[in-house]
Amino acid sequence: MAEQIFFYFFAALSIVSAFLAVTRKNPVVSVVWLISCMFSLAVIYVILSAFFLAAVQVIVYAGAILMLFVFVIMMLNLKTGMVGQLRNLGLKFVGLIAALLILRQFYSAIKGAGAMTGLPPRAAAGFGEAAAVGKLLYSQYIYPLELMAVLLLVAIVGALVLAGKEQS
Repeated sequence: MAEQIFFYFFAALSIVSAFLAVTRKNPVVSVVWLISCMFSLAVIYVILSAFFLAAVQVIVYAGAILMLFVFVIMMLNLKTGMVGQLRNLGLKFVGLIAALLILRQFYSAIKGAGAMTGLPPRAAAGFGEAAAVGKLLYSQYIYPLELMAVLLLVAIVGALVLAGKEQS
């Protein structure tokens, strides 16, 4: 019972933190809320007994990736209201449509989950451990892993190019 209370609390905290991350005008404040979201997701992994995934969540995402976001924001020298000025009505409309589509999918998933009866099966032995995750990543999911590495590299190079153009 206590696990469910903690799970729902941290799930709600992650949703609220994610919402605040995308609604703040100051990019640094947005990153701080995103860090809060990542830590609450790590706690959810701990509740689900996926300790390795929780450690990866904190070390890689909350530690490395979000600090990279902070450095890019600092290099681009964004002012507090600059991101708000870049938003226009067309983008807000597209965002609203995307949000409605996602909410529709959530509704379908919850409606479908309501039809399920009984307890969900227990996680397989070794679920969330480093060896099991590594075996899956480097066998079945090697191509998506490589694509993510290239995507991160392109994002870093793009940020450096954008920062270099403003200085010259």
